[in-house]
Amino acid sequence: MWDGAESVYVFGGQDQAGYYVSVLKFDTQTPQVRQVAQLPSGRFSSPAVWDTSTSQAYIFGGATPEDGDGAGCHADDILRFGPADRKSVV
Repeated sequence: MWDGAESVYVFGGQDQAGYYVSVLKFDTQTPQVRQVAQLPSGRFSSPAVWDTSTSQAYIFGGATPEDGDGAGCHADDILRFGPADRKSVV
């Protein structure tokens, strides 16, 4: 997700090894990628929006690790991420 200035953020992800909790920042000026925070739980396919008035991102749900019966789950929460404090909160 583009912050409207010079950075792109990636929230979580998934591969054969599992679900990621990382928040990655790609700085378009340098160009470098680094981990800047962690989500409270692993997820992928989470839509997100950037609030320019508060300089924060809102991440909506997403696919989460399988539950006990092998079926995938979908989170029904909204996370807020603030790059200034590098935290994501429910």
